[in-house]
Amino acid sequence: MTTAALNPQSLTMAAMAPLQSALLSLRQIDRSLLMLLAGLTVLGVVMVATSSIALGESYTSDAHYFLKRHLVNLSLALAAALFCCCAPMRWWQQSSILLLVAGAVLLVAVLIPGIGVEIKGARRWINLGVMNLQATEIARICALVYFADYLVRRRSNLANEFRGILIPGIVLASYGCLIGLQPDLGSTILLAAACFTLLFLGGLPIGWVLTMGIMMLLVVVALIFSADYRAARLLTFLAENPDIQGSGYQAWQSMTAIARGGWFGVGLGNSLQKFLYLPEVHTDYVFAVFAEEFGLLAVVSLLSIFAWLLLKGFGVGRKAALRDDWFAAYMAWGVSVALLLQVVVHVLVNVGLAPSTGVVLPYMSYGGSALLATGVMSGLLLRVSAENNAQQSLSAEQRRQQQRGGAHDGQLQEVRHA
Repeated sequence: MTTAALNPQSLTMAAMAPLQSALLSLRQIDRSLLMLLAGLTVLGVVMVATSSIALGESYTSDAHYFLKRHLVNLSLALAAALFCCCAPMRWWQQSSILLLVAGAVLLVAVLIPGIGVEIKGARRWINLGVMNLQATEIARICALVYFADYLVRRRSNLANEFRGILIPGIVLASYGCLIGLQPDLGSTILLAAACFTLLFLGGLPIGWVLTMGIMMLLVVVALIFSADYRAARLLTFLAENPDIQGSGYQAWQSMTAIARGGWFGVGLGNSLQKFLYLPEVHTDYVFAVFAEEFGLLAVVSLLSIFAWLLLKGFGVGRKAALRDDWFAAYMAWGVSVALLLQVVVHVLVNVGLAPSTGVVLPYMSYGGSALLATGVMSGLLLRVSAENNAQQSLSAEQRRQQQRGGAHDGQLQEVRHA
C-alpha cells in the first residue's frame, strides 16, 4: 500500500465524493417538477389538517392528532425522496432482482401472525413503531423497478418470445396472490394495471396486453364474489336504488359532500360531511372534502395539476429515452402511470362511479405507507430528471469544447498556411 493511498487528504476526498455527487445531482433537478410536487405536498398537509379534525377529537380528544402524525410521516417520506434523488438509476437497475425478492418477503411477512398487524379484518401492515408499514405500497414500487429492468433486458424480443411474457406473468401472478391473501383487491388491480402499461410501452403487442388484462379481469371477478363484503360493494354500485343507510352509505355521503361544494365551495374548514358523516374521510374520501370546501372550479384545477404531473413525468421519460437510458425512461413512465391510476380510482370512487376500494389520493390523503411510497416515486422521478439535465449539460459542454477545439485547429491551419 502506497503512502499516497493513506494520505488523510485523499481519504477525505474519497469520503466526500459521494456527497459531492449527490449535491451535484440535486442541483440538476427539474425545478418546475420540484415545485409542482412541493405544491401538492403542501396542499396535502392542508387537506389532512381540515379533514381529520372531527376524527381526531372523537378518537383522541386532540383535533390535530392526525395532522401531527402526518407531519411525522411526511418527514420520513421527504427523507426517502431525498435518498431516491441521490441514488443513481444505475443502482436501482442493478438492485432490481434484490428489490423484487425484498418486496415478496414483505408480502409474506405481513401474513405471519405476530409480524403482520390485523386491522378491520385485513392483515396488511407491519408495525415499525413509528408507523404501520403497508407492505403492498413498498412491494408495488419493487415490482415497477423489476419490470423496468426486465424490459430493458428483453426489449428486443419481448414481442416474439412466449418466454418474454411468461416470466413477468409469473411475477405479477405471484405478487397478486400474496396481495389478495391480505386481502387488498384495490392494490392488486393498481399493480396489475401499472405493470400491463409498462409491458405495452416496452413493446408487448396490444393483443397480448388485452389477453393478460382479460385473464386478470376474470381473476378479479372471482375474487370479488369469493367474499360477501366485496360482492355487496359491487352490487350496491350496480344497483339502481342503492341502500343509502346500508352498503351505499359511503358513496351517498361522498356525493352529498361534492354536491354541497357547488362551484366555489363552502370554504376551508367548513365541510359538514367530515364531521363523522363520511367514514375514512381523511384517507379514502379526502377528495370529497376538497370538493365540498373548495368547489368545482378548484376540483378542475386540481385534476389539471395531476394531469400536468403526468405529462411532466412522460416528458422526463421521453428525454431519458432520447439519451438511450431506457431503464430511466421506463421508471419515469411507470411511476407516472402508477400515480395517475391512484388518482383516477380515488376520484371515481368519490364521485360514485366505482365501488369503494380503499385507494388513497397521492400527496393529499393521510397514511404513512402511502405517503412514503409517494415520496419514493417522486424521488425517482426527480432523479431521472436530474440525470437528464446532467447529460444535457455535459453534452453542451462537450459541444463547446469541440467548437473551441475546432477554432483552435483553424487558427493553427492559418498559421501553417501563412
